[in-house]
Amino acid sequence: DALGRAYLSLALPSRAEPVVTEAFELRRQAPTVAAVDLVRSRWALGRLRLVQGRLDDADQLLSEAEAGVVALGPLDPERRSISLPIRIALARATLAETRGDVVALRGHLDRARQVAPTDGVDGLRARASWLVARVGLAFLENDLEQGLAWVEEALSLRQESFGPEHPEVAQVLRLRGDVLRGLGHLRLLG
Repeated sequence: DALGRAYLSLALPSRAEPVVTEAFELRRQAPTVAAVDLVRSRWALGRLRLVQGRLDDADQLLSEAEAGVVALGPLDPERRSISLPIRIALARATLAETRGDVVALRGHLDRARQVAPTDGVDGLRARASWLVARVGLAFLENDLEQGLAWVEEALSLRQESFGPEHPEVAQVLRLRGDVLRGLGHLRLLG
């Protein structure tokens, strides 16, 4: 499951597919799997389906993951489960952005803000992820000046929490380029 999530983070969905799918099926069929692990697998498979453009499948899996988190109640910070609710809310925000649903996007962003950790490195990373998701809202609302401010803050937070060479920083740099291009500051070559 962790390997599949790593492939997703590196934008390698074809490599993530067999790993994430198998992990989900094994956890779903196991009689003694921890509920939080099944929720995490649903979230990972939902993210994969979102990347693959299988939006209805993604919606179903992410809705089930969100319901699973609610059923679990407070999560254990020792198991790093504390970030799971914000990850699910942000994935649902990405789904809403993909569908162009501003109202749902705002709702999922609000939910992500409510469940996000606020302290320490987890708080920095959660805020950066939330800001990245807000840039999608800026694109939908054609407010790229605000989007640029959000992406610059996200870049600063990710560099502070991960270091300058991390793939999470590269993701924000790519998004920054998209925003600048949208503002007319960059031209596509070719």
